[in-house]
Amino acid sequence: MGIGVVARAQPDGHTLLVASSVFVVNASLYRTAPYDPFRDFAPVGTLGASPNLICVRSDSGITSFAALIAAARTNPERFNYASPGIGTTPHLAGEVLKLRTGVNLTHVPFLGAGPAVQAILAGTTEVLIASQGGQVEIAVRSGQIKALAQTGAERAPDIPDVPTLTELGLKDAVSETFNALYAPAATPSAVIRRLDEAVLAVLHRPEVQHRYRAGGVIALPEGAAGLKARVAREVPLWREVIRQARIAAE
Repeated sequence: MGIGVVARAQPDGHTLLVASSVFVVNASLYRTAPYDPFRDFAPVGTLGASPNLICVRSDSGITSFAALIAAARTNPERFNYASPGIGTTPHLAGEVLKLRTGVNLTHVPFLGAGPAVQAILAGTTEVLIASQGGQVEIAVRSGQIKALAQTGAERAPDIPDVPTLTELGLKDAVSETFNALYAPAATPSAVIRRLDEAVLAVLHRPEVQHRYRAGGVIALPEGAAGLKARVAREVPLWREVIRQARIAAE
């Protein structure tokens, strides 16, 4: 609803949208999304992103991503995975994992990462897929759960020992939970440039990057052009994943 409100707002640079990755997902997830990601918005800049982590309980006996895939193939009805909810990038990352490896993992959606973490700690689910940061990172650092892989394009600097899915041999499996800034589509280009410059200046500040990393987020000073390319890449990517996995919002 909030995205739809900004799509119809006056394009004067005073009403802006900060949205997560749902921005590039909702148009394909819902039959009647109240906005078009290309027609209704002008990208201002990406703010930050977190890779999604594929985790198991540390006492599960599974010590590597390859071992997880092997176990899931051996016991196709046993494994399920918790995510923060239907249509979130961790959910979609799990569906990409299934499509790329052919394993059967039953999706168990929760209302946020916190309940999903509690589910894997309680043994309700075998696998957790959630973005880095918050309770997920706390559970990883405390040794309660083990991150087997991360879905970013590169290894996250705070968890450098966790390999990416690309390193592990999966193609087209990069996904992130990202946040970005947008303006209504008809916002004057001069206003967009001014906002773009301001965002880039803030994201280059060391203290801002430090605060981001403390929350498991990597600052991404991609600018308006970088965000435009990201949206153009991810909207069709997730549309195809949603189609293949037959995902529908509930």
